[in-house]
Order: sequence, then C-alpha cells, then structure tokens
Amino acid sequence: MIRRWSFKTGKDSQAQRERVVQEIRDALWEASKNKPNNNTKEHLQFVCEEDVEKIWTPWRIGQLSSELEWDKQDLQDRALRFLKVLSTLVWIHWDKWEDFGKLFLKPDGRSDRDLPLSNTHFLQNERLQSSFEQDQYIFIPVTLKEDDEDNQDEIDYVSYSKNQRLPLFDSEEIGEGASGKVTKEAIARKYFFWKVGHLNPEEQYVAVKRIVHSDSDPSRFMAEHKNLKAFKQCLDRNTNIMLSYAAFAHGSNFIIISPLADLDLYKFFTGSYPDFQARRRRFTPIALLKESLGLAAALNFLHDGLRMREGQKVACAHLDLKPENILVKWGAGGATDVGRWKIHDFGTSRIKEPSATNPKVSGLLPGDFPRQFSFTRAGRAPGPFQAPEVQSSQERVVGRESDMWSFGCILAFVLAFVIGGPKHTSQLAKTLDEPVSEDTETDYFYTIDLTDKSKFIIKPKVAEWLKSLKMNNGDKTPWVNNTLNLIFSTLVVDAKARPKASDALNRLDAICSAKTDNFDAICSWVPAEEDFGIEMNILPPISSPVPTQASSTHSIRETSQPTDEHGSSPNSPVRLVASPSTSGSGLSDPWSGPSNEIAETAVFMKLKPPRKTFKTTICPSGCHAAFVSKNLAKIHCLNWVRTRSKSITQPMIHAPDVREISCPDEGYEWNFVCLSDSYVLLRAKDQRSRSKHTKIHLYRYDMRDHTSSGIPEEVPLVESVQAAATDAVRMAVSSLGDILFMWDAALHFYSSNLGLQELEIAGLLHNSGASFSPDGKHIYGWSFSENRVGNGPKNYWYMWNATNAEQLSKVTTARKTAEGSKGQDTLFPLSTYFSAFERPNRMYVIGKDETKFEAVRLSQAVGDIVAGASYRCSDTDDESLVLVSSNGRLTNLKLLPNVDASSPSSVGKLENGVTTDDGIAVLELDSSIFVIVSHCNGCIEKRKIWSKRS
Repeated sequence: MIRRWSFKTGKDSQAQRERVVQEIRDALWEASKNKPNNNTKEHLQFVCEEDVEKIWTPWRIGQLSSELEWDKQDLQDRALRFLKVLSTLVWIHWDKWEDFGKLFLKPDGRSDRDLPLSNTHFLQNERLQSSFEQDQYIFIPVTLKEDDEDNQDEIDYVSYSKNQRLPLFDSEEIGEGASGKVTKEAIARKYFFWKVGHLNPEEQYVAVKRIVHSDSDPSRFMAEHKNLKAFKQCLDRNTNIMLSYAAFAHGSNFIIISPLADLDLYKFFTGSYPDFQARRRRFTPIALLKESLGLAAALNFLHDGLRMREGQKVACAHLDLKPENILVKWGAGGATDVGRWKIHDFGTSRIKEPSATNPKVSGLLPGDFPRQFSFTRAGRAPGPFQAPEVQSSQERVVGRESDMWSFGCILAFVLAFVIGGPKHTSQLAKTLDEPVSEDTETDYFYTIDLTDKSKFIIKPKVAEWLKSLKMNNGDKTPWVNNTLNLIFSTLVVDAKARPKASDALNRLDAICSAKTDNFDAICSWVPAEEDFGIEMNILPPISSPVPTQASSTHSIRETSQPTDEHGSSPNSPVRLVASPSTSGSGLSDPWSGPSNEIAETAVFMKLKPPRKTFKTTICPSGCHAAFVSKNLAKIHCLNWVRTRSKSITQPMIHAPDVREISCPDEGYEWNFVCLSDSYVLLRAKDQRSRSKHTKIHLYRYDMRDHTSSGIPEEVPLVESVQAAATDAVRMAVSSLGDILFMWDAALHFYSSNLGLQELEIAGLLHNSGASFSPDGKHIYGWSFSENRVGNGPKNYWYMWNATNAEQLSKVTTARKTAEGSKGQDTLFPLSTYFSAFERPNRMYVIGKDETKFEAVRLSQAVGDIVAGASYRCSDTDDESLVLVSSNGRLTNLKLLPNVDASSPSSVGKLENGVTTDDGIAVLELDSSIFVIVSHCNGCIEKRKIWSKRS
C-alpha cells in the first residue's frame, strides 16, 4: 500500500511534480544500458525491469499524483502495475499527468501487460504517438530463451523486430567468423531463461555472432534454423565441440549466442594472454597431445558419428579448421592443465545425408550438402591452414579430407609448442611466409611445384623445419617422431591418400598411451628455476636431543635467498620440519591435557612465495594459503592428510599444489587479498596515475579437490561492484562468493542474487567490524560511537541474513575507550553467533542465546590479543576460539553454554608470533586441533593445541 502524501496546492504542487518527473527521467537514463553515442546503433538502449521498480518508489508516485484526480489510495496502488507505461511517458516528455488516471487506471484500462501498444491515439499529437510507439520497447527488453532441441512442440523459428531491445550490453569485438563478427557481451540479470527452468541470477558474458540476413524469403530462414537445431542435437554428445545457447533473428540480423571461451588456440600458441607465465608451469607434452587427441575425436565424430533425430547417419565437413576457430576454455568439464579445446564456427561447413540411391556412399561431393549456419554462400578465401584443393576454382572438390590437411597443420603447431613454446610456433609461422619464388608469395603450408606448375607440394622450408624436430634418441621419446610421422601423413597433396579422422584418432591414442620418458613432465622450454621440488628435514623424537634455536632447520625465519619474480630459488626448497613446543602448558577440563605421546609438537613448512610478498592469508578451514605480491598471487593447496604412523616425527602434509594468478590488468598491481573456503578476492590498483581507480577479481576454486591443478575460475562482477571496491577500506568474501565492502562509516553487501545492498549501521565501523559466518548465511557487524556526552561511547552489534540482506538483530552496549593499550579489536565469526575482543581486556559473545539477541561480556579478562580464529570440534560439537597475543602466546577459549563463565587457558606459543600481514586458521585433523599460521616469507607453522584423550 502507498502512503498518502499531502502537498501545497497550485503552482507549488505543479513545480514539485515537474521536479520529481525530471528526477525520475534522470534516474531512468542512468539505469539504462547501451546509451547512444557515436559508436552505438539505434534500437539498443534498454532499462531492466528491476531498475524500473527501484526507481518508481511509492513516495515518487505520491508526489506525481499530488492534487490530481488519481490522488487516491486505491488508484495509487493500482499505478504500481503501470511502472513501464509511466516510464515511457516520462521518457517522451508527456506532461498531461492529470489525464493519467482516466486513460490508464480504469478497471479495463491499459497496463504494462499490454505493452507494446500499437494504438497510441490517446496521446495528443503525432510526435508523442510516434515516440511512445518506438520508446516503449526500451522498458520491455525481450527475455531470451535457451534452445531446446528435444522439445518437439517448440516453434522452429524465433524472430524479433528491430524495435525490440535485446538484453545485451557491454559489447566488445573479439573476432570475426566465416560469416559474421563475434562480440563479447553481457546478458542482463534475469533476462535469459535456461531450458532447465530458471532465469540467469546474475549478468553473464557470452559470445554473440551477428550475421546479416538479406534473404527476403522467411521460409529459407526457417529451414536453416530447423537444420541447426537438429545438427546441435547430434553434436550434443561431444565435449570438444562448442555449441550455441540460442539462435534467433533480430531485425535484419541472424544472431547466435554461445558460451564465452577464454581464448583461442592462436593466442594459446603465441602466449598472448595475461596469465601465460603462471599457466605454462602446468604444460606437459601428454596434456597438449591429449587435447589434440580430443580434436581428432571431434573430427571423427563430425565425419562419421553424426546421427539425426530420426536415426539416419550424416557426415559433416568443417572446412575452416584453424587455431582461431578452436576455442580454449579453462576449467571446463574434464579440462586438463592446458584447458579444454573446442571446435566452433561452422559458417562454411557442409553436411551430407546418405544418397537415396546408394546409402553406402559416404564421400562428400561438391554441391551435395545443404548449407548450415549462414544465409549466403561463404566467400572464404584459401588460408594458411586450408588444403590445396580449396584454391579458388569453379571445379574445386572439398570434403572431409580437407579437414584432415587442416588438422595436420594444427598438429604441427602443437608439436612445435610442445618442444619450444611460443618461440618455436613463431619460427614455424615464419617458414610459411617465406616465398619459394617471386610468384608464390603465400602463407600456406603448400606451394606450387616449380617443376610442374599444375601441381602443389608442401613448402620445402616447412618440411625441412618440421624434420628438424626429429629426435635422434627416438627410443626414449618416441612420441615426438610418431607425431611427426602423423603430421607428414596428413600433409600430402593427394586428398585420397590422407588418413581418415578415425585413423588419426587411433594413432594419437597410441602415442598418448605409451609410457615414455618426460612425457608427463613440464615442457622443457619452461625455465628450470620454476621447479617445485620439496625437501623434508625431520627433527628427531622429543626424547632425543633437540637442535638448538640456532639450527637452520628449526627456525621459521630463515635467511632470505635470491629469488626470481615468482619466488623460486634453486637453494630454497620447500622445507618441512617437526619441532618441540616452546610451551608446556596443558588444557583445563573438560578438554584433556596432551599426553606424552601426542604432543607438544609443531610442524613447519617452507613454501616459495612470490618475491616481495606483502600479504598472506589462510582460508578458515586451514587447507589453502595465499601469498600476494604486487604482480602475482600464489595459492598453495596445503593437502593436510592423515599419517599412518603415530610418531610425532612424521609430518602430516603432502607436497603442496600451487595455483598462480597474475594481475591481468595492464598498469595495475595487486594491493589486497582475502580468502574463503571456496573463493579468493583480489584487488588491483592503477599505478599509472594518482587516481584511486581499482579493479577487483573474484576467483572460485574447488575445496573438495585438493589435488586440482587448475587455475581458479574467475567469477564475473557487475560495474557497481567495481565502483564500490575503489574506496573500500576492507573487504571480505564468503564461502558462497558474496562480498562485504567496509568503509569507516558504511557497510555494503554484494551477492549475485541481490546485487549491491547497503547495510545500515550507526557510528563508525571497527577495523575488523564485519564478517560472514563460516557457512556464508549470516553477516555479523560491529560499529561504535565516541559520543562522550549523555550515555557515553557505545558499541553496536548486528546480525543480518545474507540470503535477503534483512537485519535480524541489533543490540547496544557501553564502550570502554582504550587508547594506548596493547592488542587489536577483533571480531570472530561462529556458526550462528559471533564473538569480539575489545581493548584492553574485554571479551564479548554476541547472539549465542537463540531466545534473545544480547552481547554478553566474559567475567574473566583477556588482554593483548592481536589475532585469532574460531573453530568447532567435531568430537564434542563445542565452538571455541584460539587467541594470539602480541608475543605469540596461544590461548584457547571454549564457549560454554553459560557464556560469561567461559574461561581461557594457555595452550602453547607460536615460534615467531603473528602480525597483521600473516594468516591464521584452525584445522581439525585425526581428532586433534591445530593452529595454522602463514608468514610472508613462505613459512607455515602447524602447532597442535588439543587432542582427544586416548
């Protein structure tokens, strides 16, 4: 229900109405996407329904209707069904607001459901009528729908008029296919309906291909689209073929929307992508040749494995295979360390059905195939990866054999990359450009035979260069010579002599299956200093003499050694040691003190952080540690595992897996990191000017797979989130991928479902004044005021529901000022409540009692706290805190049902303490509790603080 508003009458009311109309018009313009400029075309601008609903607040409707005929409660409530009509009227500068009630608010009147309106005679002049008919589409962008090839009732053909607005924006040209340009564009939130039954919950970037349609006969268009759907149904069983999401007509364009790949194989071969330096550390010959095997399997599927819905067998020739038409998708299903390679762009493809007179005929004949995916005959000229028979000729014969020539060319570049990386692929490309004679200047793999100019041969310099890759010790690395033999068998001018896709598939499969030296090792061209070896140095049992503090294997803080930009050093291996505790204090009941068999031990590990690491952090579960320098972030998967031996000399760790993220923005440097159990959030700052411009990047990784070597997958973020991150003092990321942005006097929350939300707080936010619960379902907050008059300084404690940003509870307590005292005010999130340390010695537990939200202060003082972590013990289901003082002393605080009676107990001391730049977490393993601390020099300390009584 809309609240009634009262205003002054006459001119004052009219002036107020004009102001609110202008305010709404400005807000609609700001919310619109694809604002027209010199680079954008007409019929692109649109406003999302969610933005319209946010702009038309009840207060604004009340102001608009003030002192008019429809200034009535029931009519104002009914106006909420006309927000898009109202927006259109404001947009076209309609000013007869006194007539709005009688034109629209009658029981049988027009509403948003009737848009678009074809009859606009109710408007007073032709200019307004024309403007309404055209601009109403701005507020009703179409909802796109994923193609469903299995739905027989679905119409075969979807067409939108040129006036209808597609929910696509933020366009960037990324390529050009055989029959149209390809752009990267975002689909607006909740404007794409997946065939599984839901709308996209957040903006999603896709690849958009536009093909100009000049055919005036729609029946041909319908037949093309029907064939495309049937073809897609066939292809749905091969993971190395990139399928589209949707295909439809928009005005004079035919549009294909497909998944957005990370790069194409051309950029892969040249190393021209931001994180090449990090990813190359995972490239192995076996991984690269296995993806080539996947391409061979895809070709075999196209050539001989297609079956239409009715069961008949068909054959497809791609006819434009080249690195630019093979997309690379990092982290795709089943992808290896080199990504998943997918064939796309079927703009020049041909499909052949069995001959009616001779079903056994399987060859592709000229002119015997229906065209697919484009409306005009392709004008694709012969290119570097196309076969000799594709030379311009009225009698040229092309088919599946032409694909095999192209495959051989691509495989040649794969082998060059395996052996020598981008340097070798560049050398191979140069041999293609070298002319054989003055009249044979091409960049093809073949050239005219100078002895018989009616024939073609493979370019001599290309053949010579490829032969130079042959290994003399072929018995140790047979995969090199066997791959070369396959390449030369495909690069023969006689098309009939080339192997079939099935033959190439079998030969590559045999190559990949053979166990040979260095096949699964990092490619030899990757610099040797990037070795990730691990060295263990285990101290003797506690009962034996222990090395002194001066021992180099005992101290965490080791003397620094020269390192490269990635922190590697030949003389600085990963080091793992076990040492005795520096404190012998036990734990009070009901937690048992450590027995002589367990205990007071610590495990140290020396990792290789980036050079000049400025920040490290550990995820709450203690399984991942991140180290960040200005240019590189390293995420180590610590892989804590159970040990079979109970001996304290056995470390409970495997060699860590490393994932690296280079700063992808030119001129930017990393300046912030935070880590959850599933996400890492990084912020980069522009170093090229004094501006505060920043960019944040959110990456997702799989906590369930501790051996995964894939680079974390980046999660797209909307522009409003980027703007919020610019001035944020602190940020936090949840296990669900939601983000908190913290300022001195403001707190914002972002989730893909809710967008950016402001969380209301009083006073100023503490340094660590907001955090997510471990499961990401709650948000906890702590702010304060320094008002020294009246009731004095206050603490404000909050809890929000992270699923809808609703404030669940708020409580106020008196604040004790503590200038100059040791320690740092710290918030500790727990499952459904939280705790906080306030200097100099106050410990609070907030919201533990489910019947009432209150802040309980512990009766026993706890002082000098600089860091800590919360945890739940699975054996007792109790929640506790581990607190760290400035001198490294560890205190355990079990939170009893009677909270104020909870009593801290000393449980040991860290070897080198902890600073604000270090990371800390608590790990439960083998019925024991460990504190994990990471330091910027790469040292990890894992110290046992509790164990279940034997």
